[in-house]
Order: sequence, then structure tokens, then C-alpha cells
Amino acid sequence: MNNKFRLIVALVALSLIIIHLITLDYSDLSWNNNSYLGIISMALLTFVMIYEIRKVNKEELPPKK
Repeated sequence: MNNKFRLIVALVALSLIIIHLITLDYSDLSWNNNSYLGIISMALLTFVMIYEIRKVNKEELPPKK
């Protein structure tokens, strides 16, 4: 996978988090009425994609002498 694909996946996950937060029922914050698992899973996916981008960029740098 290249970094462009990882960045696209991270941006899609961030947009899904925003959509979940917009559609959240703030009058009843129980687990039954809201999709907290969707928010958590998209947050973890975003974190992993950003971590992988940083890891690949570090590996591509030439070693310091």
C-alpha cells in the first residue's frame, strides 16, 4: 500500500467520525440509541493509518551518519 491510499482511508474514516457525531442522539446518550462502536472503530482506523504513514516515511529516510 502506498501513502496516498493510507491517507485516503484516514480521511474517509475521519469523515465517518464526523457523520457519526452529527447523527448522535444527544438527548439520549445510551449505547442502545447511538453507534459508539462506529466512532471508536473509525478513530482506531484513523490512528493506525496515520501511524503507518509516519512509520513508512521514517523507513524511507536515508540513515544518518
